[in-house]
Amino acid sequence: MVSSARRPTQEDVARRAGVSRGTVSLVLNDRRGRVLISAATREKVVAAARDLGYSPNPVAQMLARGRNRIIGFFTFEQTFPYGEEDFHHRYLVGVEREACSRDFDLLLFTRGGGEGPKAIYRSGMNTLRLADGCIFIGTDPDPEGLQRLLAEGYPFVLIGRTRIAPDALDTVVHDHAGGAAEAARHLLGLGHRAIAVALQSQDTEFIRERVEGCRRAVAEAGDARLSLIESCPGAAELKAALLSHGATALICADRRILPAVRALVAEGEVRVPDELSVALLATAGPEFGMPVSHVDLNRARLGRIAFERVSARIEGRLSGFARISVPCQFVAGATTGPAPRRLSGAAAGGRRSRG
Repeated sequence: MVSSARRPTQEDVARRAGVSRGTVSLVLNDRRGRVLISAATREKVVAAARDLGYSPNPVAQMLARGRNRIIGFFTFEQTFPYGEEDFHHRYLVGVEREACSRDFDLLLFTRGGGEGPKAIYRSGMNTLRLADGCIFIGTDPDPEGLQRLLAEGYPFVLIGRTRIAPDALDTVVHDHAGGAAEAARHLLGLGHRAIAVALQSQDTEFIRERVEGCRRAVAEAGDARLSLIESCPGAAELKAALLSHGATALICADRRILPAVRALVAEGEVRVPDELSVALLATAGPEFGMPVSHVDLNRARLGRIAFERVSARIEGRLSGFARISVPCQFVAGATTGPAPRRLSGAAAGGRRSRG
């Protein structure tokens, strides 16, 4: 009888079942090679393992298979996206759901790198090898670490953009230009012909893509014009810019512009959507106390696609690298409506009753 002081082994299972240790290994690891094992023998081995309370050593199984069915998730942000309010949380939800549906475990790499950007290699060590492959996310990727992983042949996918050439690694990104074009076409369909795009700056690639998508859609209309409003620090400056351009619709390409827009609405300087239609090129929150017309980034879907890509890489089903662009979806809310002639005289001159 096996002592309760130690863990049962495959040798113990083999003795209980009256078979060789090799047969036990083939049955319990579900390996069906050249050796044919009868159903009766399989049942005998499984019963012996159950009676002894045997559970396989995951490390040993990993060494036997060369894989452990674990996918890593690594963020370059300083804090991990545990909370729903974190922008990256929905990506993690998509990855986790796909891992569950495909019978993979998900390993979260949470150790920080101290001060400064997080790095993949810490003290020359790559702990990612605990997983078969990894999904990276974050606004400040570690290009040197990613290059080393590529040289080592380690399977991974990056959610987002990097300075590395798009055809040199697997990335999954949002089609920001397509989503922005959809938002602009929605406004054009409502009769708006003077549309303004507000942003803090064009310092990131995805903001430039959004601006280009708006430009493309307005150019297709032929009879409309698009104005850019950049670096507006406050509500007064934004309002002055809207009036100078005669804009009846505002597209917020940058979330950093939202405080100025909220202030205009809260102070009664403009009525949305009666005097000004507003669309946001990002997933919306409770911005104006009403459902906001916005572009849904489909972050959970993007996480699922990233998982599919890295699992295909692990299984050897991919021969090259690619940047996969995932469509965004425009959602019409209560902040966009038919175009007025322009901002009303009261809005243009301010609410006189307040003076």
